[in-house]
Amino acid sequence: MPQPIPLAQRAVHPIFLRKLVQEKVPGGTGCLGDLTTAQVVQAFIRPATLQAKRSFTECILWGQLTPKYIQTWCASGVMKTLDGDDQKMFGPARFFASHAWTYKFGALVSMLDNHYAQLPGTKGGQKFIPWYYWVDILAVTQHFTGDIKDHPDYDFAGVIKQCKAVLFTMHPWRSPIAPTRVWCLFEALTAIQAPGVEFEVVVDVKDSKDTRVQTVQIISNSIEVRTAQATVSADKAFIIECIEQGIGINAFNNTIRKRLKEALLQAVTPNAVEMGDTPALHELLKIGGCVRPDGISDLASYFKFASETDMLNIMRTIHLRDLRPRGLALSGRQRTKEVNLADGGLRGWDGESCSLREYVESETGRTLWAYLPASPALCHAVAELLVMPTVGSPSAGSGSGGAGSITLSNRGIEELWISLRPPRGEDFTRQDGPNSDSPSGTGPGTPASPATPVSSRPSSATPASATAARAAARAIASPNRRRLASAINMNNILAVGGGRSASASRLSFAPLSTIGAPAPASALSGSSGSNSTGGNVNSGPVAPATSPTGVAAAPPSPRSGLGGMFFRTRRSSAGAPASPSSAGLFGRTQAASHSSDLAVDNSLLSGLGSPRLPENKEVALPPGRPALWTAVGASRTLKMLCLHQAVLGPQDMQMLNSALQTTRTLEALQIVKCTAPGTNEASVAAATAKLNAELFAVGLGCGNLRHLHVRPGDLLYVDAFPASALGKASSSFLLRRVTLAPVALGPTAIRQLGKALAPQPYLHSLIVGMDPAPPATWMPKEQTEWDQWLAYEDKNEPDMAEKRRKHLGLLDDDQAAYLANAWDFKDDLASLPDPDRGYAAVQQRAAAISFFFTLSAGWRDVGQYCRQYAKWAWTRRAQPDEQLAHLKSPNSFETYRALAFEMLRAAPESYSSKFDPNEQRRRSTKSRLQKAFWEIFICDRPVQG
Repeated sequence: MPQPIPLAQRAVHPIFLRKLVQEKVPGGTGCLGDLTTAQVVQAFIRPATLQAKRSFTECILWGQLTPKYIQTWCASGVMKTLDGDDQKMFGPARFFASHAWTYKFGALVSMLDNHYAQLPGTKGGQKFIPWYYWVDILAVTQHFTGDIKDHPDYDFAGVIKQCKAVLFTMHPWRSPIAPTRVWCLFEALTAIQAPGVEFEVVVDVKDSKDTRVQTVQIISNSIEVRTAQATVSADKAFIIECIEQGIGINAFNNTIRKRLKEALLQAVTPNAVEMGDTPALHELLKIGGCVRPDGISDLASYFKFASETDMLNIMRTIHLRDLRPRGLALSGRQRTKEVNLADGGLRGWDGESCSLREYVESETGRTLWAYLPASPALCHAVAELLVMPTVGSPSAGSGSGGAGSITLSNRGIEELWISLRPPRGEDFTRQDGPNSDSPSGTGPGTPASPATPVSSRPSSATPASATAARAAARAIASPNRRRLASAINMNNILAVGGGRSASASRLSFAPLSTIGAPAPASALSGSSGSNSTGGNVNSGPVAPATSPTGVAAAPPSPRSGLGGMFFRTRRSSAGAPASPSSAGLFGRTQAASHSSDLAVDNSLLSGLGSPRLPENKEVALPPGRPALWTAVGASRTLKMLCLHQAVLGPQDMQMLNSALQTTRTLEALQIVKCTAPGTNEASVAAATAKLNAELFAVGLGCGNLRHLHVRPGDLLYVDAFPASALGKASSSFLLRRVTLAPVALGPTAIRQLGKALAPQPYLHSLIVGMDPAPPATWMPKEQTEWDQWLAYEDKNEPDMAEKRRKHLGLLDDDQAAYLANAWDFKDDLASLPDPDRGYAAVQQRAAAISFFFTLSAGWRDVGQYCRQYAKWAWTRRAQPDEQLAHLKSPNSFETYRALAFEMLRAAPESYSSKFDPNEQRRRSTKSRLQKAFWEIFICDRPVQG
C-alpha cells in the first residue's frame, strides 16, 4: 500500500466540489448537495472508502475507491476545467474550512465556491487557480473508532498552521451552527494563535443581507465553549481540557468573541456598501466596522452615497467614541452623479478591431461621494482627530473617571490619505449663523440613506455650504462634546517643546473650531485688507462664533496668531506684487479675518510647544484648511501623510512647509496627482509643474522624513527647482526612499537634484524619471470615468467588462506593464562612495546621480514615449508631447549629451568605466543604464518622431 499522503496535502479544489454536489445519491433520490454533511459521510464517503479504509482524497488519488463510487470525470484526481485543460483537483491546503456537519452539503460548497470566486485571478470562479481547500470529511479517514488522541489524522492544528486562513463558515446567517460546535471554536482559536494564519468569516451570500448591528452582536456574544456541542462527547471533554490547560475558558471565550465580531463586520459590511445603506454603515462603524484588516478606514469605499453632512456626523462619531483607525483615507473618489444606463448598441473602437458597447446615460438624481474632495469643514474634522491625545501621552490628562469621562484609546491616526478641493466663495461666508435650523439635510445622528428623497437632502451644488456648516456646528455643540472637551486634559502636552506658564498648565483640550468668523469682502476680491474682525462685513446679523464646546469662541489671543506660524512673507525676486493670475481665492495679496479661529488654533500650538513665527496677514484659506495643516505639524501620532488628487495653492504650500518643519513624528510624505488651481489648461500645467517641484524641494528639507514620494498625474517638465527650498535639503540626512516620477528634468534641475541627494547616507532607493512609478504604499482606489459602465457590465455582461478593461489598460497585467519601466537607481547607489568619506566623495556621488537623471529624466524620443503609453492616453489631462516640447529644439540633444559626459568624467572611475563603449562587446550582463547610454548618446543622434 502506498505511503500515506501528508494531512496538509489532502485539500480539494472548489471546482471538484462544484461537480461533486451534483452527483446522485447512490441507491437513493436527489443529489449529494441536498443531504447534510453528516449524511454525505454516511451515504457516500464511508461506502466509497470502505475497502481501503483511508481518506477519500487518498483513495481517489490511488484509485482505491469502491467501484460503485468511482468518479469517472475525475480519474486519479485529474479533471477537465472550463478552459479544456486537465488540472489536479487535490493539493496542498491553502484554506481550512471550519464547518458543522449539520449543514447542507450544498450550502457548505456554495460558501467555499463563493469565497474562491472572490479571489483575484479566478475571474469570478471560472478560471482554475491551484488554491485548495481542506475539508475534513474528504481529508480525514472516516473509519476510525476510539480515543480522538489516537486518531491517525488528528493533527488539525498542524494543517491550520500551514494554511493561509481558516474559513469560519456561518450558516444559516441569523442562527449559525458553527459557533455552537466545540470543534469549530477550537479550530478558530488555533487560527487566531497561529502566526501568519488569517481568520475569515464566510457567510451564505443568499442569506446574509441582514446588516443590523444587533445581529452581529448577538452572534459574537453567543460564544460560550462550555455549552458548545460535539457529535462525540469525549471530543468535547478533550477540547475543554486542552483549553483549561492553555489560556483558560474565559480568555478563550473573550478571544473568540472579539475576533468573530471583527470577522463578522468584515463579512457584512460589503452588503451594506452594495445596498448603499449609509445609516447601516454608520451603525456598523460605531462597533468597529468600516475598517480594513490592516487598520485602514477607507471611508470613500464604504460611504458611497453619504452627503457632506453625513460625513461630518460620521467624523463626529469617530471623535466622540474615539474610534480612530490606524489609517484614515478620504481620497480616490470625487463628487459625481449616479446614472442609469440604457443599451446604445455596439460601436467600433480602434477602427473595427474592437467593438464595445455604448450606453445612454440618464441621471438618477443621486450624488456619489458628495463629500470629496474634502471641504474646509471636513478638513477641520480630520484635524481634530489628528490632535486627539492617546493613552499614555502627556496630553491625556488624569482621566479620573466618573460621569462624562472619556476613555481614550492607546492609538492615534498614523496614516492619512486626503484629497483637497480649491476653496470656494461660500467657504468664507457664514449665512444665517451656525446654529440656525437647517431646512434640508438630516439630523446629526442619522445620516441620510439612498432612499431619502433628493429634495430633502443637502444641496448638491454646495457641499461645503452654510447647510453643512450649520450641521457641523450642531454636531460639536452637543452635551457629549462638552464632556469630551472637559475630560481631556492638556497638562502634560503643554510641557512638550519648552516651558509653560502656570496658567497655561490648567488649560483643557478643546478641538479646533469648525466655524470661523466671516471674512471681509476683500478676501474674495483679492485686495489687501485688515486682519481685524471689526468692520461692516455682512449686512445682516451674524450669530456669535462658537467654539467646539458650544460656547462663545475665545477672544483674540494677545500672542501671535496662527498666521504667524504658517505664513512667511514671500515675494518675487523683483519684489513686485502678485500678478492678476495669482489673485482670487489663492491670491497672495488677500487677507482673512478669522481671529477667533486663529486664537483657538494658536492656543493649541502653544500647548503643543510648536514654534511661533512672525504674524503675516496674507491668509486666504477658509476656516478648516489652516486647522488641517496645524494638526499635521502638531500631531504626535501621524507618521505618513499622502496628499492625493489635491488642489494646492500658494498658501497651502507655505503652511505645509511650516508643518513639515514643526512635526516630530512624520516619516513619510506622498504627493500623488496634486495640481495647482486654475481653469486654463496651459497655465495649470505650468503651475502644477512648479507646485510639484516646490513640494519635492520642501520635502527634502524636512528633517524627519525617511520616505518622500512625488508622483504627478501627468508628465511634467521641471526646468529648475526653487533654490531657496532646495538649499534646506542639506539639513536632512535620514532619507531612505525617494520618488519623483513621471517628470522630465532640465539640465539645471538635474544638477540641482544630484547635488541635493548626494549627501544622503541612508538613501537606498531612488526612482526619478519620465516613466510612471508604482505606489510606495497602499493607495485608495482611484475613480475613472468608466466606473459606472464597468460596474453595470460586471453584473450584466462580464465578458464585455473584461474586454473594456483590456482596451482601457485596466487589467492587472496592463497596470503592471504601465508601471514596469520605472527606473530605480538603488543598485548603482550601493556602488558609489559613502558620503561620510568627505567632500570629494559627495561630489562624485552627485555626478553619478546626475548622470542617472540625464538618462532617466533628461533625453527621450518623444514619439516613442507617446506610443509606449498610448493605451493610457485617456487618463491624461496634458499630452506628453506638449511637456516634452523642449526636447525638439535643435540644441537639446547636444546639451544633454554634453551633460552626460561631463557627469561621467566627474563620477568615480570605477563607476564611469562601466560605460566605456568597449564594454558593449564583452559577454556580460548589461544594466539598463548602460544600454540606455550607449543607445542614446553613443549612436547617431536620434530623430524625434
